[in-house]
Amino acid sequence: MIKGLLILAISMVERVSPLRRLARWAVNVLPIGIATRLMQARFDATSRSADHTASGTSESPLFAAGTPEKNRKARVYLDVTNTAKTDAKSGIQRVSRNIVSALYLQDKHLLEPWAVTLGRDGKLHAANHWLRRNGFLPAWRHDDPDGPVDFLPGDIYLQLDLLMGGYEDRFEPILAAMRQSGVGIAMMVYDILAIRMPECFNSHWQKPFWRGMPQMERWLHYVAGYADVVVAISRSVRDDVRQWIAENHSQRMDEIAFVFSHLGADIQNFDFANRPQSKQQGIPDRSYLLMVGTIEIRKNHALALEAMDTLWERGIDLALCVAGKEGWLAEPAMRRLRKTDGKRLYFFEQATDEELRALYANAKGLLFVSKGEGFGLPLIEAARYGTPIVCSDLPVFHEIAGDFATYVRISDAACLAEDIATWWERAKQGSIPDSSKMSRLTWEESSHQLLSMLASCATQRSSSLPITNEV
Repeated sequence: MIKGLLILAISMVERVSPLRRLARWAVNVLPIGIATRLMQARFDATSRSADHTASGTSESPLFAAGTPEKNRKARVYLDVTNTAKTDAKSGIQRVSRNIVSALYLQDKHLLEPWAVTLGRDGKLHAANHWLRRNGFLPAWRHDDPDGPVDFLPGDIYLQLDLLMGGYEDRFEPILAAMRQSGVGIAMMVYDILAIRMPECFNSHWQKPFWRGMPQMERWLHYVAGYADVVVAISRSVRDDVRQWIAENHSQRMDEIAFVFSHLGADIQNFDFANRPQSKQQGIPDRSYLLMVGTIEIRKNHALALEAMDTLWERGIDLALCVAGKEGWLAEPAMRRLRKTDGKRLYFFEQATDEELRALYANAKGLLFVSKGEGFGLPLIEAARYGTPIVCSDLPVFHEIAGDFATYVRISDAACLAEDIATWWERAKQGSIPDSSKMSRLTWEESSHQLLSMLASCATQRSSSLPITNEV
């Protein structure tokens, strides 16, 4: 009874824009449990309301004015709002850039790729300025129109960027209008570690967006309320987000397709005969392990440093190179890295692409001892160079690297040091797994696989076939 009244109330509020601020204020002052149920009811009501609207060409003011091109090819709209606005070169933004670049530089697709960003007018605009600035817009598409884009039934919208912290409110009316016009909505999910491992995230992630509801939780309600397809970057993430939605939005489980598509690698066809020389790039001319990634508590840099100290005390001649920018909750590791004397510990805080290539190419091994990951791009990048992999024993790492990595314990520094020492002795004997044999994708292959999955989901929906969660 109470849930029904909540759904009715929120449904009415969503139809009357002046009441939206009042609804948000009400959520802020309600007790935590009721606030969460209110959020669920809000998205459930919005989802059902849009589902009952007849499909057809949208006349919504949120879309481009005028008549859409009736005979054009079906499009996949790739939302890069965050990347185009402030490209901090984060892992997610690297993925967005590489997928868009790979799709635009190929001219044969079932769906025509269109990168879009959210404009100040509340409409989605073609991101042609950003594409041209980054060299992603090929010659045959220089005449693509700028300005707001139109949507037709059969188009697909893919939210590539992670848009949270207020973006959800701005996108809700757009997504509702898309659904009314027969557009499929897909959401990219990179991980939900801020929910599963809150101790590894700073106050920015844990700060309640609504009373008692952190940003990631609020965003997941948003995903569950609007997505037709949830695209995860690994099987592990797919299973994780599917479990969360089953626990919090069970009524939508039969309406959402859960799929996963592995990422590609920045490094394309590496020529082993022309390996970058360490002396030419300022890279240590000695044996070293390499760590790549943002310096944050989840990546376990402090543990790795403590383990390496143990090895150095034992006289083991194996240096450590760390490449990554400062993240969060990692002040002790950052202090240590910035004070390095460059004898056994090397720090590349703003490593260029050229430096990264040289670091990978000359490393004796990649050290990747993270507590949790959604995928683990350094695994793929190391494999491109045939660099041996030493990584933590995570299910997602087994999914990506299989038998072509050495798995180590990260329970404490002593165990990690012992496992690295054992690996190093085997490495000198040539008896460690060969990472170059690891199955992996280029960005071109990864983006093509992603587009094929989206097209398959769209076909199944239009033909009323059951959508499998194993696409």
